[in-house]
Amino acid sequence: MLDARFGLNRGFDHYDDRYGERRPGDSTDGAERRAEEVVKPALAPGFLAPNPNPNPQSAIPNPQSERPWFAWVHLYDPHEPYRAPEPCGSRFPPYDAEVAYTDAMLGRLVDTLKASGQLSIARS
Repeated sequence: MLDARFGLNRGFDHYDDRYGERRPGDSTDGAERRAEEVVKPALAPGFLAPNPNPNPQSAIPNPQSERPWFAWVHLYDPHEPYRAPEPCGSRFPPYDAEVAYTDAMLGRLVDTLKASGQLSIARS
């Protein structure tokens, strides 16, 4: 589990460890929050994209600042039970559908990073 109670939130200005709703077939150790619900807050104005109404008291650093920042986005979707939403759910076998859905959600996140000028790829 990625709960803040285990200290995994140390060093982060913002740590969101909400799990979402429990669905039939979920394991006993917790519910799953779909990738779309994990990525949505990162796509909100002011998190990765410029905020038209900045709040100087925000715990989230200004993504337009010169300071580097780090975001950890953990998506759980490609785990059992496999229940990818449409259109992926009916287009692919169950596991592949989860991977395709997760890939699409990561694509939205990467596209937002590119559009906001926040994508930096370290090269060795």
